[in-house]
Amino acid sequence: MADDTKINYYEALRQIMPEKMSEASWARAAKISSSFFQDLKKKNSTPRHDTLMKLLGVARISMSEFNAIAGINPPEIAESNVRDADSSLYRHRSNPMDVPVWGSAEGADYCPDLDEPGTCVETTSLMPDEIIDHVRRPIGIAEKRHVYALFVVGTSMEPRYMDGEPIFVDPARNPAIGDHVVLQMVAPDGDGGDRIVRAMVKRLDRRTADYYVLTQYEPRMTFKVAKANVAAMHRVIPPNELHGI
Repeated sequence: MADDTKINYYEALRQIMPEKMSEASWARAAKISSSFFQDLKKKNSTPRHDTLMKLLGVARISMSEFNAIAGINPPEIAESNVRDADSSLYRHRSNPMDVPVWGSAEGADYCPDLDEPGTCVETTSLMPDEIIDHVRRPIGIAEKRHVYALFVVGTSMEPRYMDGEPIFVDPARNPAIGDHVVLQMVAPDGDGGDRIVRAMVKRLDRRTADYYVLTQYEPRMTFKVAKANVAAMHRVIPPNELHGI
């Protein structure tokens, strides 16, 4: 019996890649992150079920055909999908699927280099101009039309936020101490301005006139980020607010 955890999804998908398409063009046609294949090859991970279905749709391959090619036991896939269905908390069918999902991918480690030289933390490459999907709007944010969503990339905030988990972000409400936040980092763009180059999902512990104090969970680390390097800090909406509790 095939073991789903040992399947090389990157190689299996390469076998069914549509003719005259590259990995990048296939990802664009499926409306998923442009770095999907690069991340999949690097991590040898299991793709999200909805992402896989989008790719199979473009390739015009059924799930059963893909299972046969990849050597995946169908019952194991069904069980895996049940475990991944935490997002059902956000997918009540009476609500519209209209919350935009910003593109995100694994980014290079960021070293704040303030009082802790050599301290580096996990970051995410953020693509706010690339809407890769839409997810259903939870009842608790029915009137918050400015909210956007991200899929968490990486393990630095586990077990609070797992790799691949959707989070909903409110750019309008000012984060309070203790909130989880998405920090958008900037760097010079070469034309005399700045551009957003990365983001990080962390917990806000303190703020001063010059810097933010943040915490990540895995590995446990508290560090500072200079405000001069931050374009914006947006609040991650906690589950109780999403459900209107």
